[in-house]
Amino acid sequence: MSQNFEELPGKVRLVFLKGYMQALEDIADKTQEQACRMQAKIEQIQAEIAAE
Repeated sequence: MSQNFEELPGKVRLVFLKGYMQALEDIADKTQEQACRMQAKIEQIQAEIAAE
């Protein structure tokens, strides 16, 4: 695409930005899921250490 983003029609920019925001939300959701799994694993290891 030879046009600059700022030169695109407003509706085209809006559609692009909505897609971009959805992609960022998807990445954030996956990151949150990974963080929750890591936290659960840490708690499991702490419980195993406490049981020894």
